Amino acid sequence: MKHFQSKVLTAAILAALSGSAMADNPPPSTDEIAKAALVNSYNNTQDINGFKVGDTIYDINGNGKITRKTATEDDVKADDFGGLGLKEVLAQHDQSLADLTGTVDENSEALVKTAEVVNDISADVKANTAAIGENKAAIAKKADQTALDAVSEKVTANETAIGKKANSADVYTKAEVYTKQESDNRFVKIGDRIGNLNTTANGLETRLADAEKSVADHGTRLASAEKSITEHGTRLNGLDRTVSDLRKETRQGLAEQAALSGLFQPYNVGRFNVTAAVGGYKSESAVAIGTGFRFTENFAAKAGVAVGTSSGSSAAYHVGVNYEW
Repeated sequence: MKHFQSKVLTAAILAALSGSAMADNPPPSTDEIAKAALVNSYNNTQDINGFKVGDTIYDINGNGKITRKTATEDDVKADDFGGLGLKEVLAQHDQSLADLTGTVDENSEALVKTAEVVNDISADVKANTAAIGENKAAIAKKADQTALDAVSEKVTANETAIGKKANSADVYTKAEVYTKQESDNRFVKIGDRIGNLNTTANGLETRLADAEKSVADHGTRLASAEKSITEHGTRLNGLDRTVSDLRKETRQGLAEQAALSGLFQPYNVGRFNVTAAVGGYKSESAVAIGTGFRFTENFAAKAGVAVGTSSGSSAAYHVGVNYEW
């Protein structure tokens, strides 16, 4: 058996009053109605503030009999709010909204940092590209075919000169003749220069290969960074939608509560009343309608329901009693 609900009381009161109005049966006594109303008021207070295992709650059976009992764990689980109460549920809702807002801010900062990393990588790629261009220019300059041809011409000229100085027909003095050691030394120097040019060319080719590898590595890092940015953007869009939905639901609920608070209760004894009101909060608005009945000068009851004017909004309701003394 679930603890007494306010809408059950409202249905019971209205059914009893309607039945007594349409038939000759006497209406329920004022004490019975007052007792049911007070129990309903107590349960409404528990719905707002919550209750726990061991608290006092009230049950009503199919015959309208009200019994007092101590709340068990099953009663707490069967409660619409799990025993937390409307105040605690709203507080948790506000905290969830604040947490989501903080998460959105953190993801925005992470996205900005990722963009900065991408900019740094792009700058490195541009610098490496410029270095490759300089290396290619240096290779072209060092390994220029004209320079090699000039060296070859010098080798040919030296060979011709050596052959000429070694020609016995042209020799007049010993000082004008290259010795074998002198000739060998000149050939060794020329060979060294050619070897140095080849070493330089090979070194530049190695640097060019390293630079191309570095560019490829930076390209891989850039692709990974772009993928990370895309993933962060997708998550950020999802969080934006969640925050927007929560903001809309909160504003709709506040607009419906504003509309419900504008409903009037009856003033004259023995009279029904029908009342309507509108309410709004920022961009959301709601319409509320309600009815009530004053049983005596000291006791009255009313009920109302509100619906938001925007699509997808849920309904809100309230039931209340008033006892004056």
